[in-house]
Amino acid sequence: QFKIIKNFPAEYLMIIKALQERGEFGLIEKNQPQIPPKPEMKTLVSLMDKKENPNHLTFGQSAKKFGMDATISAMDEELLNIIVKKVLKPVPLYLQHTIDKTSIIPSSIFFKGKEIDGKTQVKARLVAGGHKQSRVIYESKTSPTVKPHSIFVLACYAAEFFWAISTMDVKCAYLNAHRLGEKPLHIKISGEIAKRLIKLDPSFKVAFDEKNNFILSLMLKALYGTIEAANLWYGEISETLIELGFKPCTYDACIFQKKNIKLGLYVDDLFVIAKDQKLIFELHDQLQAKYDSVKISSEPELKFLGMEFKIIESMVSIKIDLSDVIKDVKGISDTPTSMDLFHEKEETKLLNYELSSHFHSLVAKLLYIAKRTRPDILLPVNILCTKVKSPTESDLKKLLKVLKYLNGTNNKVLLLKLAINDDNSINLDAYIDAAFSVHRDCKSHSGACFTIGQGSILHCSTKQGCVSKSSTEAELIAYTDFIGEGVALKHLIEEITSLKVNLRVLQDNQSVMSILKTGVLSGKSKHASKHVRVRIAWIKERTDDNEFVTIYCPTDLMISDGLTKPKTANSHVEYCDMIGVVPDPRSDPSKERAEKNVQIGRAHV
Repeated sequence: QFKIIKNFPAEYLMIIKALQERGEFGLIEKNQPQIPPKPEMKTLVSLMDKKENPNHLTFGQSAKKFGMDATISAMDEELLNIIVKKVLKPVPLYLQHTIDKTSIIPSSIFFKGKEIDGKTQVKARLVAGGHKQSRVIYESKTSPTVKPHSIFVLACYAAEFFWAISTMDVKCAYLNAHRLGEKPLHIKISGEIAKRLIKLDPSFKVAFDEKNNFILSLMLKALYGTIEAANLWYGEISETLIELGFKPCTYDACIFQKKNIKLGLYVDDLFVIAKDQKLIFELHDQLQAKYDSVKISSEPELKFLGMEFKIIESMVSIKIDLSDVIKDVKGISDTPTSMDLFHEKEETKLLNYELSSHFHSLVAKLLYIAKRTRPDILLPVNILCTKVKSPTESDLKKLLKVLKYLNGTNNKVLLLKLAINDDNSINLDAYIDAAFSVHRDCKSHSGACFTIGQGSILHCSTKQGCVSKSSTEAELIAYTDFIGEGVALKHLIEEITSLKVNLRVLQDNQSVMSILKTGVLSGKSKHASKHVRVRIAWIKERTDDNEFVTIYCPTDLMISDGLTKPKTANSHVEYCDMIGVVPDPRSDPSKERAEKNVQIGRAHV
């Protein structure tokens, strides 16, 4: 706590302000006269002041909320899974003094309630204290996850070629991954959890320290919370899929495919498409035989990573439920941002620590939504992401504008379609644009979206890392920043579909078109920096190798224009239509497709 006094050294104030902007602490002014808030600020504060439900509950909190019987039942189910899968091996009490202390980590158990068919089901999870693992002994290991646009490509391919789609979920996935070859790791289980574990499996009694009330066990398999758990599980499931005849893709290690069946892997969730539904059921049976409990869901409506997929003839409708984000929002807006989005008001006050935390949480949720199914809000959300460390009242108003817009467009979905050319090829169109010198520090803003027919399967909006001297330079910087994504996406689509993909870059700047055609800089760009000349040479070299082509696109047809600058109400509607964010058609799948799935499902049962 700081007490600000008169004649406080200016350099101290600078240090305090710098630490505050970095998010090290928040300042709360006390003993200040209470000024009645403006009506609009009342709405903002009431919206942000809502206490969020915790993602996990302790034993006591769960017992109070769901009841003691439901809490103990959930805990027993989790512990039984650990016992059955032989995750832990008790260390006898007389040997515990020989264990290296750096290999011992604590554990906790958390609970959460999940609504299933109108009933609340309590789930428990034993989590190891991976934060206590020595980074010197246990190297940090990351695990790949499937990219959202890879899943979109799979869904579009299935819809176009009338393939079946299903999702699978492997229960207690990490508990199936062996730690063979890993450095020894021990876990300390304390309190009520230790007593329940001994009651369910008396063999753990030899490891129970009655004085300190804990059990010490050696981890034989991965456990949630450890730094290597996700990597071990990826190694386990990928090895299983390879044994079943699948091959991982080169450009996305979480896409696996073999003849007539393809899947995307996100930790323990699988998004599967197949030419025949029977192939999916066969895969499910094989995984079920190895991992005991694998849940499967099939069409017409599927949920995967919080996204709802619906096949409408040859199109794919994708939506994320916004009820948790907009439930307390009042009012609507025609656009997600005002025209002064990039304008920063210096006189606005910083939010207090509590409101800043809620601001950060909401912006993170909106970013997840924007990067997947709502590219129409990606620009303002990207700007708000730069403000989460020290948001102001002005930033809070911009956030409310986005929420009001979502409140009025809650029925919109991302509608995608794969278009096949007459020569059996696919056009991957990369719309790349830039807004020149729009930021306060005179940097430009880049935007890009990629389509394979209708709707954007990948969209980006970001502030450029360097200052450009002209709009032409800004366009060239955006071009080279995003074309790498386009090339990787091209190869990925070719690998998934086995069709030729034509990568076409659409550009609305005539000067850029001229430079790329002749390779000669002119006008304001004549004295361009060396890095700009390198970018031009790189593009020309790749173009000469026929890796992609550049096509002129009029500004009013440049889809990514809305990812670089705010739009008026009328032009924003047109932008949404072009990028694929449209009202939910609310159509059912064709009867033929639905009846076919029902018949196959009954035969499998």
